[in-house]
Amino acid sequence: MNDDTELAYTPLFDPGPVHIPAPLEKAEAGDQRRRPPYVYTPEVTLAVNVALATRRPLLVKGERRTPMPFYVYRDGFEDMPWVPSGWMGSIDSLTLNGDHTENPQAGVACIRMRYEGESGWARVAWQHPPNNWGDQAGGFDLTGATQLELWARGEYGGEKIDIGVGLLGDDKALPDSGQKAVEGIVLQRKWQRYRVPLRRVDLSSIKTGFVVTLNGRRGSSVTVYLDSIRFVS
Repeated sequence: MNDDTELAYTPLFDPGPVHIPAPLEKAEAGDQRRRPPYVYTPEVTLAVNVALATRRPLLVKGERRTPMPFYVYRDGFEDMPWVPSGWMGSIDSLTLNGDHTENPQAGVACIRMRYEGESGWARVAWQHPPNNWGDQAGGFDLTGATQLELWARGEYGGEKIDIGVGLLGDDKALPDSGQKAVEGIVLQRKWQRYRVPLRRVDLSSIKTGFVVTLNGRRGSSVTVYLDSIRFVS
């Protein structure tokens, strides 16, 4: 065979012409960006076609990230990444139900939390593995998430909660990689969405996926509802 002979093949995959805007001119082959979604050079296109034709896996170099959204709670506690096992404060006055079916924000169930203390507070941390107070390995790499979002409402309106991500500090042997909290949220009677910004938080090892604190109210108990708790990009 002559060394100058060109081999031809019928492509099984053809991404078509792709215009790469100026900011992405130097993007590496196969690099995933927002504009355009993927950059396919001739070398990448050939590699994909070889993999399809030979039915062999295609090894792709790059950073593997947890798919978003990544749920803390959706329609129950079962099969969720973290477990609401970390109870703090006046826990004898606190009840927690993850299968409350009356008026969920989405799906078939939501969380109902009731604190009957007239003062003080109660807090629940969602932990991985359960009862992880910083002495166990675990957690999830949530790099790429920009915020934690959830829906919440109060029984009557005016209830106060604090929410956050991460709890275990550097005084622990195996801490959370980062922490962020939003305090003093006053709930409404109707479902409202709330967010914890995470853009500058190290999310590489989050063992405490969610923390919520209920504050007592003189003269009455405090009942709040939470739903659709998730990390989003």
